[in-house]
Amino acid sequence: MTLRTKVSLALIMLLNCSHISLAANPFSDVPKGHWAYASVAKLAASGVVEGYPDGTFGGDRTITRYEMAQLVAKALAKGALGEDDKLVQEFAEELNNLGVRVTALEKKADNVKISGCVSIDYRHSTKREPHATISGLHHHHKACHSNLISRLNLTGEINPHWTFNGQIKNKQKMLDDNGNSDTHFSKAYLEGNYDSTKITMGRYNSEIGKGYIYDDMADGIMVTLGKELTLTAEVGKMSNANEKLLPPPPPPPKSPHVSQLDTIDRVHHGSSAEKFYRLGLGGKLGKFAMDGEYMKAHRVHAMGMKETTDSIWSLGTTYTLGKFKAEGRYLRGDNATIKAANASQNGYIIALNYGNLDKKIAKTFKVYGNYYDQGASTTIAHTMVGPFDHFPLEGFKGYEVGAKFIPLNNIQTSLVYSQLQGKKSSKKAHTIWSQLAFFF
Repeated sequence: MTLRTKVSLALIMLLNCSHISLAANPFSDVPKGHWAYASVAKLAASGVVEGYPDGTFGGDRTITRYEMAQLVAKALAKGALGEDDKLVQEFAEELNNLGVRVTALEKKADNVKISGCVSIDYRHSTKREPHATISGLHHHHKACHSNLISRLNLTGEINPHWTFNGQIKNKQKMLDDNGNSDTHFSKAYLEGNYDSTKITMGRYNSEIGKGYIYDDMADGIMVTLGKELTLTAEVGKMSNANEKLLPPPPPPPKSPHVSQLDTIDRVHHGSSAEKFYRLGLGGKLGKFAMDGEYMKAHRVHAMGMKETTDSIWSLGTTYTLGKFKAEGRYLRGDNATIKAANASQNGYIIALNYGNLDKKIAKTFKVYGNYYDQGASTTIAHTMVGPFDHFPLEGFKGYEVGAKFIPLNNIQTSLVYSQLQGKKSSKKAHTIWSQLAFFF
């Protein structure tokens, strides 16, 4: 069959639901008894095809892109095709040249989709920090924070394979009498999809070790190959620190023995680390998913590592059964500063989840509980809401429990509680965090 015949038959299948009565076939080269007589007659009756001036259908003739665009335009007018149909996308330029006004195409004048989220959160933290190892003196820090955060997401389609993604973020500190606010372009990256290959480049959110190692912005490029079995390679710079690190409180006067953990330099350098790269391999086997990663970051500014190189191996497995998911992960770090402090460089996480959260569907929910035992060299910018960076040069252990609920479509409520303790010191930190988010 020629392209014309194939296209015509495809269109008639779309028009079968329109209840068009069968009329006499007007084309001399498609007589009664022809295998395509009924289909061609229906196309003619619907006004999708008109034939040639000599009264022929021309089923054996190869059609041009312009003629195909005319067929698409008429199918659009009859409601046989939707404005987001692939045929409409393919012949968008020809349709515009034909003067076809399509709402979806007009909306694509700048080809940008807008979505976003507005959230308000409240955080109450209590930190217990020793001043001296012998005196047993402790200092308690209590802090309350509330933020109104607005995120505006911009997605622009370049072509069927590439899109541009950006995010404008505004953060207002609600409990700050000074009315401090910050607005910046937090994300700007290109995303390419070629069947089993995905490419991300620019400033984007990077999750390393499922977020237990790093969950923050990166300036880099990431390539993922495969579907069921995936290979991921990433190189770039860790752009932003998760939280600003502040100097510890001074020790009491005349303390004869000051802990090393209390005197380390915790000055904020503006980024979690500089150059980094990672390799990851993941796959699925039935209800199990497994992954392994290796990451190396240079001039790390987190967890008291003092701009040294940090290498982390990560190995994890996940089991999913309906709404239930269980995850286990092992981590091993290698950092000279942490090694000199005689601190553990191994770690593990156990995570349990139940629920099927969907922000677009009311009454869906998710509850979870995580247990952490991580050395300082196994995390740089953790995904948790608790103050993981309160335990430099030693790491932490403890747990986090939380729940998320969708009371109404596109509205999410969250409540999280975490309790952490230093792996070597008597430092402790308790955090309760809540959030109300509106998606659009």
